[in-house]
Parts: sequence; structure tokens; C-alpha cells
Amino acid sequence: MLQLSPCIIRSAQEISSASNRIIRAVDDMSNNVSLHGQVNIKIIQPSLAVEIWEQARPNVTGLEFIQLNKTSIGNSSLNTLNTAPTNINRVDTAIYIDPKVLQDSTSRLAMHVYYENKMFDDTTGRYETISRVVAARLSKNGKPIANLEDGTVTAIFMPFKEYTDVVCGHWNYTKNENAGGWSTEGCVHSVDAGRHICTCNHLTNFAILIDLQPDHSISEDDKLALGIITKIGLLVSIGGLGLTVLSFIIFRNLRKSNGQKTLAYLCIAMLGSAILFLVGIDRTETYIGCIIVSALLHYFILASFMWMLIEGFLQYLRFVKVLGTYIPQFIIKTLIPAWGMPLVPVIVLLSLDYKFYYGGRG
Repeated sequence: MLQLSPCIIRSAQEISSASNRIIRAVDDMSNNVSLHGQVNIKIIQPSLAVEIWEQARPNVTGLEFIQLNKTSIGNSSLNTLNTAPTNINRVDTAIYIDPKVLQDSTSRLAMHVYYENKMFDDTTGRYETISRVVAARLSKNGKPIANLEDGTVTAIFMPFKEYTDVVCGHWNYTKNENAGGWSTEGCVHSVDAGRHICTCNHLTNFAILIDLQPDHSISEDDKLALGIITKIGLLVSIGGLGLTVLSFIIFRNLRKSNGQKTLAYLCIAMLGSAILFLVGIDRTETYIGCIIVSALLHYFILASFMWMLIEGFLQYLRFVKVLGTYIPQFIIKTLIPAWGMPLVPVIVLLSLDYKFYYGGRG
């Protein structure tokens, strides 16, 4: 199928998402094929190479492809890796996983190299592949692993030609209404010794892409300036909100009316979200920490909106209804919905799939 005309492949993809389903079938094959008691199995075709290892004590962590034949993949083109490639100058395409990801488990590691990248045609027209496509699949103790919580996967590419606006991409099966497409989330791009290096936090198919619709509206200097302005604004807001909350705590007279108490709780919610955003928004080094910060930020923002709603209701009672507006135990009756209702969507998301809070799934 990889030898078919690109026009035929694109038509099939547009009509029935055929390419996306074929790529997924190759992945399923590598997860389910029987090794018949062997440690590894190698399947090499002119346009596709697959190598699978079953390891109780992992010593193979990756695969490298060296271009020896200009028209196809040959047996001597593939080498297994137990460390990062020592000489990337000779590598056409390589992929390897952080060894600590494979420790303390029986793992099945599958690596794919696509000599032809016709199947990976993003019909949106946003990206174009300029390298081979390489993939990694991992199962630990029989369970497929997609997101790497404690490590990374690194892919090395020699692009067909050097371009500007180059990015690292991974194939997302659910993008474009489950038709599949390229995404750049979760990957960091760098260049070393003429090779493009992608470091990602999940396993799938990777390639170097040209971004045909790059966004040049904000330069790096402008991003830096906006970041500084944002931090200064947050610090000013935190200072003002902190003094306001402190005033409510020190001066008892400021806590007499329902409106003043509502304002105090609104300030606490806004102060929580501002502190979390300033301190935690860039702290993505740890997987669990990132999820905790995202969930708490979600909660405090929702709580702020709830207290704004209660503040608006108080204004309605004061300036519209005016008469017969006394509500006994008003603050007690509002504390539970204002602080409790924002917990509902947060708990639901955490129970369905807590990974939604880890940078999204685009």
C-alpha cells in the first residue's frame, strides 16, 4: 500500500480515514503478534521495518536506521540500541526510550521505521513531513503504555532538506474527528550535529514537519515582555488581594454585612488562583505536580466565578428587589454551593481520566 500513488492514498484517507486505520492496524499488530518463545522478531519490507522485543530484564531501548540503500530498507540498515546513539552523524533515523521507563517489569518494546511517509498525510494541509516516520510502542506486564510519566522518548531525524519553520510532530489518531493528523504537543525540538531531535513525553509515531501555517505574530522578545508584564500584574494583584484579605481578618467591623463577607471569600478564591498561576504554571517538570496544579487552578477559578455569581445576586437584592430581601443565615447557605459546586467538575474529570489535566490531549 505504501507503494501506491499519494493521490490514491489521500483520496482513501478523505473518504474513510483509511490511512489512519492502517497505521493503527500496524500498531495493533506489534502489540499482539506472537513471538513464539523468541526474545525478538524482525519484520523488514522495502518501505517498513518492525522490530519487537520481549524483555524480562530490558537491555534494548531503541532502534536506529542507517541509510545504506537509497530506495528501500535493508536488513543491515537496522541496529538495536541499549543507550543513546553515540554518533548521530551517521544516523538517518533513530528512536530510543529512557531506560528507567523499562525497569522493574516485563516489557514488550516495538519500534517501527517507515521509509515511505505517504500514509501520514494530514488532510488539513497544516503540516508536511520532511523525514522518515519512526514509532515506538511499549507494553509493561501486558498493559499498553502511551504516556511516559517518569521518562521521555527521543527521536533523531535527518530531514530530506533543511527548511525554516520546522517542528517536531506526532501522529494523533483522534485528531480531525478521528481521521488522524499531526500534532506538536508534548514534544520539544532541538538540533545537534545536523540532526533534528525530538524529545517527547508519550509514545506514538514521530516525524519532522514543516509548519506551512506558522504563527509569527508574536516574536520571542514580545513573548518575554508579555511574560514579564503578566508576572508583574500577578504580583500586584496578589499584593492587593492579600492586603484586602488581611484587612478583613484584622478589622472585625469589615465582616459584619453579607456583602463584605462575600467580597472576602471572593478575594480568597481569586488570591488562590493568582498564586497558583504565578508559582505553578511553568512547573511542568513533575507529572503528578503538574496535574495537582492544574486541578487546583481549575477549582479556584470556578470558585471565583461562583462567588461573583453570589455577589451579583446580592446586587440584585439591593438595587432591584429592595423589599423583602432578608435571607436568614445567608452566608452559611452560600458557603456550601460556592465552595462545593466547583469540586464537582474537578472530581468528575479526575475520576474519568486525571491525565486530562496534564497539558491536554490534542
